[in-house]
Amino acid sequence: MRKIITLFLSVVSILLFAIALTACGQSDVDYAVYLEQYIARYGTDEGALTEHEWDYIQKSGKIDRTKIIDKIEIRCGNYVVIYLDASTSSVKGAPYVEHRWDEGKITTAPTCTTVGVKTYSCFDCGERKQIILDADNEGGGCHLVSKFEVDEKYHWGLCSLCGDFEKREHDFGDINQDDPTALIKCVCGIHCTVGELYAYKIEFVYDTGVSVRVYPTQDYFAGGEVTTIAYSRDKFGELKKDGEGQVNFRLEPALGYRIGGITILPEDGYKNCKGEEETGEEGVYRITKISSDLVVHIEVEPDAFNLPIIMIETENGAAITSREDYVSCTVTVSNAVDEYCIIEKSAEIRGRGNTTWSYPKKPYRIKFDKKQDMFGFGEYKSWVLLASYQDFSNIKDYAAFHFADSICGENSAFVPRAKHVELYLNGEYKGLFLLTDQIQENSGRVGVEEDFDETAIEVPFLVEWDAYAQWEGDEGVDWFSIVNTDSGVTSYYAISYPEKEDRYTQEQFDYIKNYIITVNTMCHDPNITFERFDEYIDCAAFIDYYLIQEFMGQGEINGKSIRMSKAVGGKLVMGPIWDFDWAATGPVSIGSTWGSEGWMSNTNWFAYMLQKNWFHKMVCNRWAEIKDILQSEIAVLRDYKLFIQDAAERNAVLWDFIEDDNPEFDFDGYYDKIIRFFEERHLWIDKQLGN
Repeated sequence: MRKIITLFLSVVSILLFAIALTACGQSDVDYAVYLEQYIARYGTDEGALTEHEWDYIQKSGKIDRTKIIDKIEIRCGNYVVIYLDASTSSVKGAPYVEHRWDEGKITTAPTCTTVGVKTYSCFDCGERKQIILDADNEGGGCHLVSKFEVDEKYHWGLCSLCGDFEKREHDFGDINQDDPTALIKCVCGIHCTVGELYAYKIEFVYDTGVSVRVYPTQDYFAGGEVTTIAYSRDKFGELKKDGEGQVNFRLEPALGYRIGGITILPEDGYKNCKGEEETGEEGVYRITKISSDLVVHIEVEPDAFNLPIIMIETENGAAITSREDYVSCTVTVSNAVDEYCIIEKSAEIRGRGNTTWSYPKKPYRIKFDKKQDMFGFGEYKSWVLLASYQDFSNIKDYAAFHFADSICGENSAFVPRAKHVELYLNGEYKGLFLLTDQIQENSGRVGVEEDFDETAIEVPFLVEWDAYAQWEGDEGVDWFSIVNTDSGVTSYYAISYPEKEDRYTQEQFDYIKNYIITVNTMCHDPNITFERFDEYIDCAAFIDYYLIQEFMGQGEINGKSIRMSKAVGGKLVMGPIWDFDWAATGPVSIGSTWGSEGWMSNTNWFAYMLQKNWFHKMVCNRWAEIKDILQSEIAVLRDYKLFIQDAAERNAVLWDFIEDDNPEFDFDGYYDKIIRFFEERHLWIDKQLGN
């Protein structure tokens, strides 16, 4: 009763004060605003609103200012304004509050082989959600067949639940290949021994110094030893793994050698051997229709320059002085597989990069007149030559792409392909470069391009979060910024696609900007849920991108070279990864002393997301899945040193800007330092995220 009397007296005092204001010339609008603010702050059941919340409601334009507010409640993400006459209005944007779901009802009944759907509704707002009901059969959505008919390859019968006919191949489940005498049995009753399924073996014999990689199931770098791999087959003699009766293997010759040829015996034990020209990937061979044990003998021959050589001749020997203006040129590729050797292909070349363009060793962008396949990476016009001037190891960008490719999933962002080459420009040796994809919207690369016209508001896009954006192009056309009040950091975003000449309306620019603003707001919101986050962002790709950046020790992750894309109707996907010459111990020019411990993210989306328990748990789970993969890839990179060593030492002679008596900055020592960084970084992250 006392509370009611106090509230009544407060309202009366306000009314008297309002009458006094009116007498002094204040408008009715001023009175209404004052009254609403007072009641909203001191008379609501939920307690006072913050100034930000009240200002948000005021500006919504959805308050009836002719009525007196009784109270304001938060329901299911809305501010619900309740007036004294019991009428209401609703303003979206309140902190998220869980829905109150009803008991739900089955809208699609499950069968013995198909799942069902159960639908729930919220008591407060009417929003609906659905869950999947498992199939009615305890066997996991399979027909229930009690009596099978069988042959050597299949079993079949009628389902006792639904009466449908089922036919399936035999399935022996997980098999231990180490025990060839073990008895294995299918659900239909047919049985055999492990030895009957695992019989054919592929034996690789190669000369000392040549490494052989067999994939996708196993990797071997035995260096002169005999490697034996067993592959499964069915009772018809066809291999059951690694494709239809086939095995792929990659040949990577040691430094200073090239593959001279391969011999496979017996010759009648397989149908054919397709070389790299037919498989479409450098160094990859495929043996098909294997019908007996095979021995693959690999021959090597010496090769002075083991890396491909790219020779670029500009028209009239013109210098390349601009990052905007192309110079006509021809491109020749030699010392590579015949398929990828080219002679004087017409192209254009210009500089590229931001800080990297200021270094003595320049990076370049090549644009062929016609699409050109480079080393089996696909046919495109534009390619990039990264100089790696601040990276004495010449491995950081290559390693980042290598790590990302090893863990990327089906829906992950495009990972640039890369190959080390040696470059001659107008007859002058320029050193060791990394040829890689141009990051652009293109089928087979980022690949979000869609046909859209001036009436489309939702457009596909490729955006780069980059501090340099503010100095390139026009704000509101080429780039936009977001100010984060909680951190005081302003972030800049450049729209790489669609370029301004391909955008028809301001609404299309605003759509891209507002989508990024929405994602930014969610990342900074401590109460954001996975369900809400997952509506806008591919969370799996988001986490993979974050872990690669952190694993690489990418110090620039807080506002530079962070790319993201979105297709029409899709979610935001982080990537492709790019620009790692300042990662993994930092750039050479500042002493290269960054440690392997500590999170690199501190003011970016990932730092704020890691504060959320559900996201932190997902990151830990993903790390548990990939940590062994990353560790094995470190070993691969350790051996890769021999592959580029001669070229890297030639490069160091040409571009060494550190005094020669400092052992820290020779290729051999610096490469080993980067490998140690990856090993130590792996241990530190595992301590933070390991279970």
